[in-house]
Amino acid sequence: MMVRVLENHSGFRGGTYYYVIEGSLLKPLSSYALTKNEGDDIVEYEVDSEVLKGKEIIMVSSSTTSFTCEIVVADIDALSRSSLIPGNKGVRSESYSYLNNLDFTFLTEEEKRYVKGEWREYYLPMIKELKVFFYEIYPQLLEAHNPNADILRTVSLLSRMPLSQITSLSPLLLCQIKDSSTSYPLSFLIPYSDKARQKSLETLTKEIYHVWLLTKIIEAYKDELDYINFKFNQTTPIAVISKKYSVWYDFDMRPAEICGGKLRRSEGMKEYLERVEKFFEGRRTNRLPLRPDIVIMDDVLSCEDMSKKGIKVKLLIEAKHSDIKYWEKDIYSQVIPYMELLQTEKSVVVSMKPIKKGIEEPRVPIIDNVRPEGEGEKKFVEFLREIVN
Repeated sequence: MMVRVLENHSGFRGGTYYYVIEGSLLKPLSSYALTKNEGDDIVEYEVDSEVLKGKEIIMVSSSTTSFTCEIVVADIDALSRSSLIPGNKGVRSESYSYLNNLDFTFLTEEEKRYVKGEWREYYLPMIKELKVFFYEIYPQLLEAHNPNADILRTVSLLSRMPLSQITSLSPLLLCQIKDSSTSYPLSFLIPYSDKARQKSLETLTKEIYHVWLLTKIIEAYKDELDYINFKFNQTTPIAVISKKYSVWYDFDMRPAEICGGKLRRSEGMKEYLERVEKFFEGRRTNRLPLRPDIVIMDDVLSCEDMSKKGIKVKLLIEAKHSDIKYWEKDIYSQVIPYMELLQTEKSVVVSMKPIKKGIEEPRVPIIDNVRPEGEGEKKFVEFLREIVN
C-alpha cells in the first residue's frame, strides 16, 4: 500500500520532518519516496508501506512560535492513518536523546565531526550548566527579587511554570536545556539542506553562549541583585545590581527604536542622539547595527532614567563564539564605534575559544577561553567584579 506523506521544509518555524530508524541509522523517510512533488516549502511524497513494516517512524514538528520538546515514534500503520498522536495505537512520544546513538545519514562528514568535537567540547557543558541555572537557581532568584514575591511564594507558582513563560529563550534552546542529555544540536534534525542546518546552528550556538554569559554575570552578583527577569525586551533590563547598575541584553540603541521608540524627544537623550547623527554624517553607510551584546549601565536602571539622564554605560561586553578569524575586524568596525557612540567607561571582548595570536588593541581587552572549565571564565568574573563594584 502507498502512503502519502507531507513535509513542511520551513526550518524550525513550522517545519515537520519524518525519519526511519534502520538499525543504527537515522534516515529521512523521503529517501524511501517512490514519487515526489516539491513546492516552495511543502514536499509531498509516497512511500511503500510494505518496505517500512516493522520499522520505527520518527516525526519532528514545530510551529512558527514553538518547538515540540519530544519526538513522536510510530509505526507505518499509524502514519498511514494520519494518527500520530501519542497514546494512539502504535504511537508514543520520546525525548530527543532517544536518537543519541544513531548515525544521522543525511549529515555531512564535517557536521558529524562537529558533533563529536566542538559541540561536545563547548556547548554540551554550557547546556548542562544552563539547566541547573534555569531549573534550580533562576526560579529562586526570580521569586526573591520580584515585586510580587509574596504572592509567588504563597502559591508556589514558579515551580509549576514552564520556562517558556518565565524566560524569552528560543524554543530550540528551551528544548536543548530541557533534555540536556541530547548529544547533538537539534538544528541537525533539519534533513533537507545543510545550509538550513548551518543557519539554524549559528543562531542556536550564539544564543547558548550569550545566555550562558548572562547567567555567569547573574551568578557573580546573586547576593547583590535587586531585580531579575530573563523575559528579554527593549524596555526593561534583565537585572538590577546594588540599586546602581542595570544589565541589558541585545539592547537596541538606534535612535528611533531605543526603549521602544519612546525616548527620541526626551531631554536626557539629546546628547546621545546628536552623537549618533554626527557619527553617521557623511558616511556612505549606516549599517552599524547599534545592538551591543551586553551593556551594564551605571545609575540608569530603567527607560525612565534614560529619558532624564541619558545613556551611561559602565561596561560594554561583546561575546564571540567563533574563531577569531571571523570577528577580528569587528574590533574596529563594531566595538570601537560602539565605545565612541556610547562613551563607555570600559569594554571587553569575550571569546569562547582560545586565541593563540590576535590583535593587540589597548582600548579593547580580550579575554579568551571563557567557557565551562576554561581558564578565561574566572578571569572574566574577576574583570567584571573589578569594573562593576
